[in-house]
Amino acid sequence: MNEIPIARIHGPGQVKLDSIKEPYVGDDDILIAVSRCGICGSDLSYAKLGGLPGAPTPMPIGHEFSGSIVKLGDSVQGFNEGDRVVVNPEAAGNGIGSTGNNGAFSPLVCFRNVSQDPNGILSLPAELDYETGALVEPLSVAMHGLNQGKCSSDDKIAIFGGGPIGLSAALVAQYFGAKDVIVVELSEKRLEVAEQLGAIPCHAGELDVREFLMEAHGSRSNIHLGEQPSTNFYVEATGSGDVFKEIIDMGCNDSRVSVIGVHFEPVKLNLLKLLMTEMTVTASLAYKNEFPAVIEMLASENLDISAMITHRLPLSDFEKAFSIAGEHEKAVKVMIDCQN
Repeated sequence: MNEIPIARIHGPGQVKLDSIKEPYVGDDDILIAVSRCGICGSDLSYAKLGGLPGAPTPMPIGHEFSGSIVKLGDSVQGFNEGDRVVVNPEAAGNGIGSTGNNGAFSPLVCFRNVSQDPNGILSLPAELDYETGALVEPLSVAMHGLNQGKCSSDDKIAIFGGGPIGLSAALVAQYFGAKDVIVVELSEKRLEVAEQLGAIPCHAGELDVREFLMEAHGSRSNIHLGEQPSTNFYVEATGSGDVFKEIIDMGCNDSRVSVIGVHFEPVKLNLLKLLMTEMTVTASLAYKNEFPAVIEMLASENLDISAMITHRLPLSDFEKAFSIAGEHEKAVKVMIDCQN
């Protein structure tokens, strides 16, 4: 068998491009030539931790990807070689780029046990390129977060965090029909991208966020608290406990908070404020069945989401690309060409 490169975590802060044998393709498996794979914030977190408990050692990473089918197991039906596809990395228990044995920062990845979840591999419409296909996964994370919080076109929305998930949430919220979607962020670069994607940028380091929200969305009076921003749907996409507490402090009557950011430390919750405003806090982890809806969104709307991709590098420069992805002042989404 030929050998292929693959990115793996060898310990805290140790990410290397290794060589492994080409994946074996069983009767119920599909081999995919990975075209593009995006570096996710969770990849950076996994590397910082030195890998996930229960994951292989060294741990393969890469889960936001698209590509084409190059080989089918003998018992696989409903697919053809050459099909352009997007893959749900968690489907059929694969855990691609997380707890499984495969990672998509590689020219080839094998999706195993297709019959357990045939919908884990979806067609990429001809009008969508592979880069757009690789953004389906993070957009699904964002859409699930908005679905969890029951987002509607009537909501006045503020998204805290202008990373790929926060920006994806801004795109999805606008697709749902929401107007005046605000992205609160510190990075000038990410605020610039937010504006390019149609959101209203709010520089948290230079502006009074409460005042900004009240000017953009109006205010509501609470008998106990006085005037509060009329913003009624918040997305916490930073993973910062201080930001979460700030959101709770600003929430108005009947407002909702969807927590998408990963919090590694416990956060104190002001239950008295929740009581006085009847706020609702909802958590959101990854996605359930949002992939088809995201693909439909991308195919049906005249969306230009290329602004999210700030860097494009070949797999051969993966370690450099991974370093760039950690520079939040400069990078949003770093996209890897896995065939070079």
